[in-house]
Amino acid sequence: MRAMMCLGAVLFLASCDGSKQELANTQSTLNSVTKERDDLKAKVLTLQEQLNTTKTQLAAAKSAPATGALAAKTAEPKSTPNPANAKSAKSKHAHKS
Repeated sequence: MRAMMCLGAVLFLASCDGSKQELANTQSTLNSVTKERDDLKAKVLTLQEQLNTTKTQLAAAKSAPATGALAAKTAEPKSTPNPANAKSAKSKHAHKS
């Protein structure tokens, strides 16, 4: 019986070495994944700040009065009547004989 207990203790200690190595590998993987997560969080925060800045600038640009070339473009009518087209339209519907 004593031999079985000693053999069990030896096998238990031998199996602990493998699990220690596995534990070390798992901790290493956990540390690298945690570092990557923290880097991604920092990147997301930076991008969020840039997005907020861009949104603020866009809102300011939309609310600002139109100036320069933009004002000239918006002041022009979309289509101007062509006098030549007006004459040709009249001549088509001229006298009916």
